Parts: sequence; C-alpha cells; structure tokens
Amino acid sequence: MEDGEEKDILTLAIANQMKKSYLTWNKDSVTDDLILRDLGEFSKGKLTLKPEFKLQDRREIQTPNKIKRRPMHQSHTRRK
Repeated sequence: MEDGEEKDILTLAIANQMKKSYLTWNKDSVTDDLILRDLGEFSKGKLTLKPEFKLQDRREIQTPNKIKRRPMHQSHTRRK
C-alpha cells in the first residue's frame, strides 16, 4: 500500500488491535512504545505511526461497552 492517509489510519487500527490483544491475553499494562516497536518489527519496517497518532488508552480497551437496553414489557406486540 502506498504511503498516505488511508495507510496511516489502517496502521493505527492495527496497532490498537495489537494493544487490545496484548492486554486481553496478558492482563498487564503494555507501553505504546512496545506495541510500536513490535509493529515495526513484524512489518519489517513498512508500518510506522506518525507522532500525532495516539493509541487507545488502556482504560478504553479494557472497559466493556455499556449497551443501553430498553426495558422488557409484558408483551412485545399488541393483540387485537
């Protein structure tokens, strides 16, 4: 893939997924530097992040999304 905005966005997504996977399996904190170093190593230097791109915070990754649910009613449909 040629360098550009799309590659930068996809590289950030890959790095965030790497961090998420690391935290899922290790339950320890991981530094962004380690993730970025591994990203570069695994891609043989083809994937790097610009300094203005930041990885997700550990708390964002480890906190499950809260799903808003509607209250359950006695009947979901009205009978005639």
